Amino acid sequence: MAFSDYNISAEAARGIVTSARNRFQDLDGMENKLEATGDAVASAADEDKITQALKDSYTTFQRPFVVTMIETADNIFSTTDNVINIYDNADTTMSEDAQSSAVRDMVDEAQKYDNVPDYSATDSTGDQGKEETSW
Repeated sequence: MAFSDYNISAEAARGIVTSARNRFQDLDGMENKLEATGDAVASAADEDKITQALKDSYTTFQRPFVVTMIETADNIFSTTDNVINIYDNADTTMSEDAQSSAVRDMVDEAQKYDNVPDYSATDSTGDQGKEETSW
């Protein structure tokens, strides 16, 4: 599916990524809080099998899941930042290339004519075609 008309605001996109990244940064270290809470709950249990099951739950599932989720989100945010930068740089490059090309095209067109006057800073079209008249 091709898009014929689109407009991406790089600054707005960066703001969205920053906002999402800040929300995920609030989760930074959550795995340690989870482990401490899991230890407290496990130590409150009198049954060794329950204690072990709780410890296994946060050690082999919850902690790795949280760490993976946070690291994956960070990678996604970094990749999205890179994509925005690539778009922004390409947009700027295309704009600069188009301007440069337009200037070259204008110079090429002007050079096709042999009678292009060499203008000076003192030239004025208002003086052309007027004869000096003394009254």
